[in-house]
Amino acid sequence: MTQVSVIPKGLTFVRSLIIRAQGAAGEEATHGIATDRWGQYQADRITKAAVSAITTGDLGNEAATEFFDLVRERSLIGRLVGLRRVEFYRRMLSVTSGASGYWVSQAKPKPLSKPAIAGSTLDPLKVAAIICATNESLQVGGKITETGLQRDMERALIDTLDQALLDTANAGIPDEQPPAITYGAPAVAATSDPVADITALLAIFGGDMAGAIMVTDSQTATNMALLRNAGGALVFPDVGARGGSVLGIPLLISRGSPIDTNGGQLALIDPTGIAYGADGIVIRKAQHSSLAMSDDPDDLEDPGEVVSLWQTNTTAFLAEVSINWETQRAGSVAVLTGAGWGA
Repeated sequence: MTQVSVIPKGLTFVRSLIIRAQGAAGEEATHGIATDRWGQYQADRITKAAVSAITTGDLGNEAATEFFDLVRERSLIGRLVGLRRVEFYRRMLSVTSGASGYWVSQAKPKPLSKPAIAGSTLDPLKVAAIICATNESLQVGGKITETGLQRDMERALIDTLDQALLDTANAGIPDEQPPAITYGAPAVAATSDPVADITALLAIFGGDMAGAIMVTDSQTATNMALLRNAGGALVFPDVGARGGSVLGIPLLISRGSPIDTNGGQLALIDPTGIAYGADGIVIRKAQHSSLAMSDDPDDLEDPGEVVSLWQTNTTAFLAEVSINWETQRAGSVAVLTGAGWGA
């Protein structure tokens, strides 16, 4: 009889990290601890994940691959249906202006249209997140601790990816971070008239409307859902706090979509004009290191407080995801900024 796992996706991988943090030496010890905590079936999968390399580069590590796929699927990268996934280091041809077809009469020469083509290559860049947990919680913590650790790891990676993808101020850093797909894209500032603003956004968009998707934050979506015109009718009847659609265009919600006191951002995206590469997650743990409690550890004037993991009885997990993206067709993204209707 085939045994079916009811363990939530990604949790086996997190449990393998917990086992590693307890310092189990060898497959037998790992399997014994895992069996005592979660049963034999789960122990079989955890042992394989914990003893092998914690990386999706190891194709035998199903738990790591499952967790990586979960992060990718829940990030905006995974939800923008139509994105072109490519391999790293593989030279691509991107069509910067398309070819055209012509009607041709019988026995007449057929016109030739030459598309503009540029070559490019995506190299892997890294997104890193450090998550800390007390040793006591890892040793005796139950489902709440495990689920909390998984959510922290997922959220840290997903939010970082989405922010970099959508922030119009992100010009990118060579060999470190790709520019946002919204960086340098046509943009228009919102006014007090949402209908005129959406019309202006559509006017500057040069992508394929057939597969276009809008992206904003939950607060802006909520304000849109509550907005009514002078007659009392909803301006965006198909929008809710979790998304919906605007004029039939799907609206996605992302925590990484920028918002400030002027309002949120509404990005209109043609995913078919964007290529991305994503290949693997690597997890490392540390229990005897010291961490600088700062989001800018290179700042010599204020490096942050240094905390010893050993003294505080803490384990730190460093998660790194290899990913990169590139807008390959001009006009694939347009942005409406400062959307504060009804706020």
